[in-house]
Amino acid sequence: MVAFRINRCCSYAALVILICQFNSFAGAGITVSPASQTIVQGTTASFSCVVTNGLGFWMINETWVLPSVDFSTYGFAIAIDQQDDGAVMSIVAEGRASNNNTRITCVSIDNDDSSVSQVDAYLLVAGPPTAPRVSFRLLNSTAIAFSWEKPFIFPNVSDILFYTLRLYSRARSLDRKEWKVPQSSDLSYTHVLTSDAVASACEQLVFEVSATNIAGTSPTQSVTGGFPVVPAEAANDQPEVKIRPTSNGAMTAEVIFQLPRVCSYQSIKYTLYVKQISSANVAQSRQTELIPDGKQTVVSTVVTGLASNLNTLFTVLVQSATGELQFSKMVLKQNLPILKLTLSTVVKGNAVAVYPKPTVAVDSMFCRILNFPFQNCSSGQITFNGLPDGEVVIQVVAKSRSEVVSSNVTVWVNQNINFCAPYLNNNMVTVSGGEVSVEFSSSGRPSDYYCALDSGSFIPCSSPFKLKNVTPGRHTLQILPRECPSSRMLSVPFTV
Repeated sequence: MVAFRINRCCSYAALVILICQFNSFAGAGITVSPASQTIVQGTTASFSCVVTNGLGFWMINETWVLPSVDFSTYGFAIAIDQQDDGAVMSIVAEGRASNNNTRITCVSIDNDDSSVSQVDAYLLVAGPPTAPRVSFRLLNSTAIAFSWEKPFIFPNVSDILFYTLRLYSRARSLDRKEWKVPQSSDLSYTHVLTSDAVASACEQLVFEVSATNIAGTSPTQSVTGGFPVVPAEAANDQPEVKIRPTSNGAMTAEVIFQLPRVCSYQSIKYTLYVKQISSANVAQSRQTELIPDGKQTVVSTVVTGLASNLNTLFTVLVQSATGELQFSKMVLKQNLPILKLTLSTVVKGNAVAVYPKPTVAVDSMFCRILNFPFQNCSSGQITFNGLPDGEVVIQVVAKSRSEVVSSNVTVWVNQNINFCAPYLNNNMVTVSGGEVSVEFSSSGRPSDYYCALDSGSFIPCSSPFKLKNVTPGRHTLQILPRECPSSRMLSVPFTV
């Protein structure tokens, strides 16, 4: 029994490669030239084998090459010259598709049949390129980018010569266009602009690509795409965004989007994406689906809680089965004023005039005496008359489209100003070391008082009011009856 050792060469379906690997056994020698050769379909590869000791034979796909078999019909020209001490053999192989993955074996058998050597080679036949992968995307409302990927090839073996591009519409309203693009390392896409596609604005476009090398042309690969909206009547590229400040330094945005006229065969989805960007990073992101009622030409939504110190990108994504469009607007960070209310009052007898002043423009303002109905004070002034004596709390509410701010102010109303008149009892201020005692009273006999030493805080107090551990020097004690305005405060100077 004769044993053969087979070494398979590396094979690539896209190439025509003839690679030989050498094995040497004792008692026999084989010289192969060339060691490997690469061809493409339509060309030929020559393979030679010199046997230095013994008989030489060819095998093709494990079939012995015998004179009774005509291998020329399969594209192989075979020559075997048996000599006294060896053999000189050759094969010329045609690059046919049917010969792909053909194994060619050179066999040497010693004259005494004591040993066998062999060399295996594989003939790989590459035909035309495989079909390029194609895709498309909508660049904007008037342009489509069709793209393709270069098929896998080995340099200098089966390089792509050129691509054939075709463009037409299914309804054939756009004349069929065809052009050839030479292979280039920096060219992998083409654009179809409005000038090409406007005639079929609401029709589906078909884009076809095929690749050609020296072996032939690949199958055609196609992709279908179309505009979800009518390009000639598409909305502006940017949605309208109205920014309003809020009381905490944030902002509210009203996003208004003009709906484009859609193609009748499309089912459209609108989504608003809001991204706030800080130092090139997305600080926060949110999305909201916009749902028109079928009759609207404009759709709007309000986005709250946005940081005013960040750039904000508003994007409306229009999606359909054939593609998607983006309409975006960037709003740079805002130095927005904060909405606050300042209140000033003027008391005359039993009447109080109120002057509310917001820090930013508001839609309306309303004022009231606490627990009574509101009155409109948008003009910036209102007077309340006929108020009873005593403490009165006035509330003011300012309204804008995005928020409501409220502020209160307390005033003292008294027709008889002498009702609040705090005074010292017999000028009774007693100082002993660091201890001070002050006796006081008031014509209105209020139920309690508030006292403060120098610039300190007011605390509840009563007469006599005693202080301990007062530091040496000049001091002032301030006394205010609870029911009285600050203008009726009693100041008592003393020295420790």
